[in-house]
Amino acid sequence: MRTVFTLIDEAAEKCGSFAALARTLDVSPHHPHEWKRGDRAITPALVGRLCDLMNLPGSEAQRLAAEAVILSAKDSSLREVLRRAFFGSWAALGIAATLTAGGMNDATAAERTALPSTEPGAVCILCEVASRVRRWLRAMTKRLAFQAVELLA
Repeated sequence: MRTVFTLIDEAAEKCGSFAALARTLDVSPHHPHEWKRGDRAITPALVGRLCDLMNLPGSEAQRLAAEAVILSAKDSSLREVLRRAFFGSWAALGIAATLTAGGMNDATAAERTALPSTEPGAVCILCEVASRVRRWLRAMTKRLAFQAVELLA
């Protein structure tokens, strides 16, 4: 799995060198080395620019930007809290996306998942779970965004 650190290496290789990468990103020449060593935090915005440079899909860019937010936390316990919050939310998001495939309404999505079940209430249970997961994800996303802004300020 690609990490922020491997992304930096890949981008430097694509540009030809760390110095060329720094010129491409319009940062000081020593910054890419400091990001790689962990001496300087890389911002989610710069990770986004690296992802654009490497033509990465949006889902991977989001994951890497979240990793950058986590890495920028100065306290290791805070990093762990952020890691659990971000990646726990994405695990739940994956479940919700599976249950509500492609923006369909809950009932249609649950029917299309075709889970083997003889209970007629199973579809209703899946609909309720999907709705609750989506509400929880919206609340967590707002809370995490607010906390990330406070931490980075």
